[in-house]
Amino acid sequence: MTSTPMKVWVIAGAHPKASRNPMLGIFEWDQAKALQQAGVDVTYLAVDLRSIRRHRKLGYTYGEQDGVKWHSIALPVGAVPPRLLCAIGRLALRVLYRKAFRRAEKPDVLHAHFGVVGSYATGLATQLHTPLVITEHNSALNGVVTDHRIVAESARAYAKAQAVLAVSQPLADSIHRLTGHTAIVVHDMVDTDLFKQCVLRPHEGFRITTVSNLIPLKNTIALLQAIQTLHADYPDILLDIVGEGPLRKELEEFALNQELADVVTFHGRLSREETCKVYEQSDCMALVSRTETFGVVYIEAMAAGLPVIATRCGGPEDFVNESNGVLVDVGDMAQLKSAILWIRANKSQYESGRLRQYVNTHFSPQVIAARLKEVYKGLIPFNRCFNV
Repeated sequence: MTSTPMKVWVIAGAHPKASRNPMLGIFEWDQAKALQQAGVDVTYLAVDLRSIRRHRKLGYTYGEQDGVKWHSIALPVGAVPPRLLCAIGRLALRVLYRKAFRRAEKPDVLHAHFGVVGSYATGLATQLHTPLVITEHNSALNGVVTDHRIVAESARAYAKAQAVLAVSQPLADSIHRLTGHTAIVVHDMVDTDLFKQCVLRPHEGFRITTVSNLIPLKNTIALLQAIQTLHADYPDILLDIVGEGPLRKELEEFALNQELADVVTFHGRLSREETCKVYEQSDCMALVSRTETFGVVYIEAMAAGLPVIATRCGGPEDFVNESNGVLVDVGDMAQLKSAILWIRANKSQYESGRLRQYVNTHFSPQVIAARLKEVYKGLIPFNRCFNV
């Protein structure tokens, strides 16, 4: 029997290039690239239903990048009820299918990211008689910030999927509690080839870097408050803030009013390569989110050789431990300050090579792609023979 590559269509809510935002859809795209590099024939389909205020080219676009063919359809829908959004998404994906494939084609697996996007894919999966896999990333299902309408739509999609994946065990637990469905844990991945290029360099002071969108859920103000209260006794502690968002002005005003202008640096949104340069002159990465389903930035920092400070917020508990950082309770300022001072006093205990190896062993593209292939193979009829 002749073997052929396994054919997987990844379905997402955006493509980084088509959306003109290099970080939108980046985790889905990273996974698609990793699968392609692992010998899977991957096509990436994006259904972008954000509002017209989100600047991007509307209609159908397509291309090829990093060896992966991608097709995107963008419609100005915006904030509508989840049930209506899912109905529009199912129609849009059917249109995209007809646009992308001139003749009838069928993958071995459809793999959608986020439950709502998984709902878009249910109709196409039924039409093509193809197994559907849904990976859930959405904090709306982590039990902290719960939108019951999204939970309901996601649950309906899960019921039509042959496998539901969660990016962390706490998220899998919440999915089961909220919907009754059992999810398999397959973590997010990190571009280890990129972050291993970070070379930690000598620098002044004890530098903390935080990387996130500047929105309330990321709780960046707590880091600023911790730095402000520690500053008098520990003036060497400095903070680099990488990210952009609606709270930036408020955070900048706080730093200015607390006379922290020489202590805190706002870098704005940076690419991963640019963030690497900031990490090279850092001592640790701290992100004290109110909720996370996983937390890729923690893993990226470890891949760069840095210990992390994280909150017990639904994702980091899966991988942050005493060998690579410190966990603190959400909203506990005393614990946060103690964690900063602990790493400041004991940073030599966190050997960068060991941190990088931990990431390589558990979260590299090769490791996660192999895990996904095993999931796929369990869903495909045994008479199919693959060369992967």
